[in-house]
Parts: sequence; structure tokens; C-alpha cells
Amino acid sequence: MVMTAADAGGSGTNAAHDRATTLAERHFHTLFGRAPIGIALVATRHRRIVEANEAYAAIIGRTLEATRGLDWADITHPDDLAESLSNSERWLAERQRESDQVVKRYIRPDGSVVIVSLKSADLTSDDDTEPMHLSMIEDITERTLAAERLADSERRYKLLADHAGDVVLLVRDGTIEWVTPSITAMLGYEPERLFGTPTLDIIHPDEAQTVLENRARLNAGQQVRVRARFRHTDGRWIWIEYTSRPLLRDDGTPEGSAVSTMWNIEAEVEARAALAAAEAERRELEASVQRATRLESLGVLAGGVAHDFNNILVGILGNTELALSQLPPDSPARALLHNVATNAVRASDLTRQLLDYAGHRPFDHRGPVDPLRVIRETLELVAPLLPRGAFVEVDLPDQLPALGCDRGQLQQVVMNLVINAADALESRPGRVRVRASVRHLDRPEAIKLAPSDPPEPGDFVEITVSDDGVGMDESVASRVFEPFFSTKADGRGLGMSAVYGIARASGGSVDVESAPGRGTTVRVLMPTVPGELGTTIVETSQPPSVEADADPPSRIDATSVTVLLIDDDDDVRQVCELMLKMSGMRVVSCGSGAAGIEHITENPSRFDVVLLDMSMPEMGGEAVLRALRSIEPDLPAVLMSGFSAVNLHSVLSDLAVQGFVQKPFRPDQVVAAVRAAAAR
Repeated sequence: MVMTAADAGGSGTNAAHDRATTLAERHFHTLFGRAPIGIALVATRHRRIVEANEAYAAIIGRTLEATRGLDWADITHPDDLAESLSNSERWLAERQRESDQVVKRYIRPDGSVVIVSLKSADLTSDDDTEPMHLSMIEDITERTLAAERLADSERRYKLLADHAGDVVLLVRDGTIEWVTPSITAMLGYEPERLFGTPTLDIIHPDEAQTVLENRARLNAGQQVRVRARFRHTDGRWIWIEYTSRPLLRDDGTPEGSAVSTMWNIEAEVEARAALAAAEAERRELEASVQRATRLESLGVLAGGVAHDFNNILVGILGNTELALSQLPPDSPARALLHNVATNAVRASDLTRQLLDYAGHRPFDHRGPVDPLRVIRETLELVAPLLPRGAFVEVDLPDQLPALGCDRGQLQQVVMNLVINAADALESRPGRVRVRASVRHLDRPEAIKLAPSDPPEPGDFVEITVSDDGVGMDESVASRVFEPFFSTKADGRGLGMSAVYGIARASGGSVDVESAPGRGTTVRVLMPTVPGELGTTIVETSQPPSVEADADPPSRIDATSVTVLLIDDDDDVRQVCELMLKMSGMRVVSCGSGAAGIEHITENPSRFDVVLLDMSMPEMGGEAVLRALRSIEPDLPAVLMSGFSAVNLHSVLSDLAVQGFVQKPFRPDQVVAAVRAAAAR
């Protein structure tokens, strides 16, 4: 093949063009790769990044390899995604050559957010089947955050300036000549509106005299500081404190003008009022705690007195009965001893009331009890006892939830409240109102009701008894639950104390509200039994008693019975020992649990029955009985206590106790219980 000169020249030109093209492409790739901004070639329709430079990959926090093939939607911040997709679709549909510059956020692999300025350019030609565009991003995170910080700083400065509490004004002869714009934020007035206004026109009348007195001091050249209420444009009175300085002439004399600086002290005044209220509440709470502590101390004292008194009554009643048993039927002393026994029984009623107050007398029968039925029955029972002028108003719902309390003690609560309310009328015509409802107590309400020992939150039946009587002042009302405190000449002071003790023992509380001449309202709250309101309540019979029968079995020979008697009280021990010996039994008497255990240890089979007091120092009756049973498991036991058998039911059942007698008791009761236990 022969090549002409023209052919040679054309070949050289193509080679040069190819070299130039290659060089241009190399420069483009160099420029693309080293550009300070992020550049990426993106498939428009599929949103895939075909190629990107190092800057682009660095901005989005990835390597080049990880960047290629990414869907830019996957790295777009969720809050910006909808807008970005909408912009992309619109740009694709309108075939724009360039997009608007936008600001958006990308999420880096480590979770951090980068803010970029984005602009895109369409690279698609008419022959291309896949639209492509060039995406250029610049990291503007720091710039944006700095701008936001600056804007936030400016906003805070403006907010501070706009809301500064201090106001400066110029006053001449009591008239406002000039005031700063901040007066608008303080009192609502536009500054111009106040020019020429006498200050007394916007000051509360109660503070006018104080302002005039301080104006006289200003005119004498003194600086003053005043607190007064200023009228807001909306009609409110705002507490303002201001300091005024007189303007002086060259010779030092006042010229009649003053510059005042004002600031809003409404929050301070409110805070002081709140503190005063809180302090008053604290004092009231402290007084409530002191009252509760005093009542608790009195309860401990009353419980101890009742326990000791019961032991004394055992001696009185026991010795009296024993003396009666040794007198001939026609002895004149029998009537006297009968009177002693009768009075001992009456005294036992007093100990019962003391135990009620102390919360130590157990419920003889815990519910479920229908409070509506008990209230109605008690009102019928008490009606004949009320003064003629006392009119009882009853407001009871159709249904109330059951109470888990003792029916007799609930009846005692209602009776004491109604009789006390009627007595408060002092024989004058008046009304006694009896209401009952369900009340839910949350923890704060429970603490407010009884700060020292609040009831557990929950549902309560609230029995309210109010009267139109003379009422009580605070000093009397604070002592109304104290035992033996009464405002009545013939009162024993145990009615309301029993109400208090019964309510607290049930897990409830009592609240009294009274004032002289305004009557008294007493609210007793007792916890409900869980269940639906209004359920029909079947009041169960008395639980099985472990007390001995009055008539002992005759098949046991008393002379063959040896009794181990354990009681720390000398009088009780002496009476019981005499009772048992007079019936023919042999008795070994011990003053402590330890002594009784020692006797059993020495000779386990010697004793047929143990007669044991439940309340003893150092080692209580339950612990003693467990120790005795560990030595002699089949030893029959009869327990003595000032509490009822129901309160000791779990102990009696657990230890298989054969008998129980409640103090104070008669000789025949003790003898019967011991003989019955020995027969078993």
C-alpha cells in the first residue's frame, strides 16, 4: 500500500487530537479527583452514585469504594428526605440544566450529621437513555452552626433587652416626663401615653400616702426606696419596687425632678406569700404531728394502764368470787361482795374503752360488714337517747362497699359521734347531719390527713357527722381525741378517744373541723374490702371460739391434774393458783417463762396442763409455749390474755391450744378451761 503525503499529514493530525483528548481527560480526572468540593456523577432516575471524588466521599464519611453505588436517598437525613425526593422528581420532569442551590443534611456511618450546600447540573444528552447529572456538595456544617449560634446569641440578647425588668423614668413634681420603652413590658403602657401623667394616677390608693411621704423626702434631697402596686393596662395591680434619686442644682439643692429606676417584684411578692403559706402549712403540719405523737403516747399509756388494770381486776374479781364461794347463802357479806364483783365488771368495760383508744383491743369479728345496715340500725337504736330538740338528718347512698371491720365497734363509732353531736346542741333545737360516701385517698391526701402515720392509699367509706352546736376553738379541738378529756361536766372523755382508736386500728383515720359558733364536723374514714361497690353483703356469724365451755367435763378427776401456772403478775398468779387448788388440782406456779421451761425440762411428764399468760416481759407467752412444746409436744395448754381469742386466733390454731380465757375472768371460767384441756 502506498501512502501519500496528504495521508501522512491526516494521520498525524488524528494522533495529535487523540493525545490532546487523552491529556484533557487526564486533566479532567485530576481536577475531578482533587477538587476541594465534593463532586459525584449520579444516575438521575435510579439515584445511584456512579462516580465520586475523594472530597465527596470524605464529606459523607465514607471511602470511594463505599460511596460508589450508594443511593443518595439512603444517606439523606430522614427529615430532609421527602423534600429531596420531591425536588429530584420535579427536576427530572422539567429537564432543567441546573438545579437551585439547596441546603440539606446527610447521615454519616457513625451517626453524625453533616450539613451541605448542594447544586446539581444535568449531563444528559438527547442520545442518552439513562439521565445523568453532576452533584456538587460543600460541607457547610461549621458555618451553619456558627450562624445558628450567632442568631441564637442575637435572639437571646434581644430577648434580654426586651424583657429587662428595670424601667427608668423622669418625674417632675409627681408627674411623669419621660420613661423607657421597657415600661410597655412591665405595665402595658406605651411610653408616650404616660408623658404628663401624675404618678398617683397609676399607683394603688392604699400606697398613695406612702408615695407622698417619700416624695417629701425626695424634695428634701434624700434618696428613697419604695414598694407599691402599679395599675397595669389590663386592670391588674403589679407590685413594683423603685429607687428615686433627686436631681440637684449646681449648689446641691433639689430642683424638683427625680430619676427613678423601677423593677417588677411580683414574683418576689408571690414567692414571699408562698413561703409564708408554706411556713403556715409547716407549722400546721408540725402541730398535727405533735398532736398525733401526743395521742400515740397517750395510746401507749392507755394500753399499758388497761393491761395492768385487767390484771388488777383479775385479782379483785377472782378473790371476790372465791370469797363468795366460801360464805353461807345467808351471809350479809354476800351482797357487799356481789357489789364488788359488779363494779369490777363495770371497770372491765372501762379497760375495753381504753384498749379501743389505744388500738389494742382487737376486733371481735372482722367483716365483711355492711356499713349502711349498721348506720341505719345504730340510728334507730340511739334515737330515744337524743335530746328532744335534736333533729337528725340522714343522707345515705343506696349502696356502699363492705368494710373489713368489727360490726360492734362500727356501731360504737356511729353511736358516739351522734350522741356527741347531739350533746353539742346544749339542749337547744338544732340539727345533726349523718352522711356516708365513698372517698379515695391518694398518698398526699393520706399524709395531709394523718402526717405521722398516714393510712394506706385506697378507697374508704367516709362517715360524716356534723352539728349546729356551739363548736370548739383550736385548743379544744386539738385535744378532742385525748382519753378522759371532755367539755361536758358529766363526761368521761372516752367516747371520741374510742372513735379515734377504732378508726386507726381499722387502717383508717379521723378528721375534725370545728369553730366557735359554727358547729363541728367529724369525718371517720375506714378502708373498704376489695370488691365491687354495692355487692350484697352476708354478715357471717361469730368465728369459732376456743374459749372453754362454762360447764367442764365431769369425767376428769381434778385431784389427778397437775397444772404448770406461768404468769408474771403476782396477784393473777396467786388468784389462779388458789382457784385451781380449791378445785382439787395440784399447781406449780412460776413468775416467768424461763422458770416454767426449767420445770418442764426437769420433768417433762409431770404436768397435765400449762396455764400460760400471753403478755409477759422478756419472753412472751407464744415463745414460751413453743419452747415447752419442743420439750413436751403433747402438753395441753390454756392461754390467758386481756385480748380476745380472735386476735390470737393464728397462735391458737398454729400451736393447737386447748383453751383460752380472757381477762378479767371468774374462777369457774379458769377451772372449766383447765379441766377441759386436761380431759383432751
